[in-house]
Amino acid sequence: MKKYLFLPLFLLLIACGGSDDSGLDFSGDGEPSILNLSFTPNTISQGEGGGAIELTITFDFIDEDKNLDTIVLYDPIEDVALTLDMDQEGQQTGTYFLIVVIDTNALEPGTYPFELYVSDSDDNHSNTLTGSLTVQ
Repeated sequence: MKKYLFLPLFLLLIACGGSDDSGLDFSGDGEPSILNLSFTPNTISQGEGGGAIELTITFDFIDEDKNLDTIVLYDPIEDVALTLDMDQEGQQTGTYFLIVVIDTNALEPGTYPFELYVSDSDDNHSNTLTGSLTVQ
């Protein structure tokens, strides 16, 4: 049986805030940037939560063009990408919150790396942030 981190799950997008008044120095290249990736929990137990656990992912974004529209969560082990609408048109900076409900019965013990990046409506891609979820 294949072990997918992002396929045995349900997705729920949570609100995001932004501001045009950040005082940050923008590169002017049109590419968005993401930083400060945080996720909790980072260690779970197989079967935890009666078979489902919420993984909260948070990151900051900067997009001079104000046209962010997609989040990509990528599982490099299985070469599977999950693409989600971000819909942040008009936001230059902010913090994005994403909750992923993971089927803890479907994951065997091990370490599950993931990558996250965003893209905008002009198909500019941000830098990539990485994390890993440990299943005990």
